Amino acid sequence: MSEQKFRLSIDQLAGPRPDLVYHYTDAAGLLGIVHSHQLWASSAPVLNDKEELRYGIHVIQLAIDELETEQAIPLSSCQRWREITESDLFTSVVEDSFILSTSSDDDLLSQWRGYAGGTGFSLGLNNRNLFPLRNENGHRKTSFPSLTTPGWLPVVYEPSKQIEIAKSVLKRSSKTDMEVLWDTTVNQVPALSAGPEFTEHLERGMDIMRLQRLTACLKHPAFQDEREVRFVIVRTDSPQVRFRHSDNRIIPYALLHGGLAEDTHEKSGTLPIVSVKCGPGVRPETPQVVAEMLKNNGYDGVSISSSNIPVQD
Repeated sequence: MSEQKFRLSIDQLAGPRPDLVYHYTDAAGLLGIVHSHQLWASSAPVLNDKEELRYGIHVIQLAIDELETEQAIPLSSCQRWREITESDLFTSVVEDSFILSTSSDDDLLSQWRGYAGGTGFSLGLNNRNLFPLRNENGHRKTSFPSLTTPGWLPVVYEPSKQIEIAKSVLKRSSKTDMEVLWDTTVNQVPALSAGPEFTEHLERGMDIMRLQRLTACLKHPAFQDEREVRFVIVRTDSPQVRFRHSDNRIIPYALLHGGLAEDTHEKSGTLPIVSVKCGPGVRPETPQVVAEMLKNNGYDGVSISSSNIPVQD
């Protein structure tokens, strides 16, 4: 079972990622992204919505309560899921997430104001995947695939749909998925063997992975105007973690690049940038300057346009 198929249980329920997503940034951010061929995924606990992580966990706990009331899954399963959501290990995995935020809309006034300085840029990214730039000494501690694989997730805002998705995920058998994953791993490394304690540990890891991704795609309805699609990685992927400051806060972030899967330990590849929209009130010469800057950094054929939002002089 490939890692891509392994993610489908949540990705398909949340909805398909749009063909293009848009990352809003200011002029300094655009220059840094294009010159370095890197995007930044910020540490989840320091995102603007301080209650975001707790909100997702709360939705999952409500779904567990409903499943128990409906007797849709065994009581023992409800107890197991509830224990996981309350465990320090699950909280640690969720808080060790790094998130790159994008939008499904390239011309939102709220995004221009909140993330692009009012007159910045929105970068259109296509369906190509992103990869964390790893630490030089970073390596996985196990031979089987990572249980928390990097990937895109559409954000769900509607409360009833959030509960529906959470219940669908909780009904799925982690044990069955674990057995398939283990069989795949044994075929690749025949010398491996596992006792009951190890398989239980692997199943628990599968549970935590599933809930971590579920938590990442649930957000309070008050933020629905952002139309967010996010790229999520976790610290166990051994990303290079750096630090920046914003509003008197120190923010950890992980570096992402657009290279092919086999290049994840190498230098950054170019990003999948296919369009750049200049923000409201942009100066007349800006699109031409942006096009030249992109071409000089290896981004040919990028579509350049300007915002349709009217502004007063």
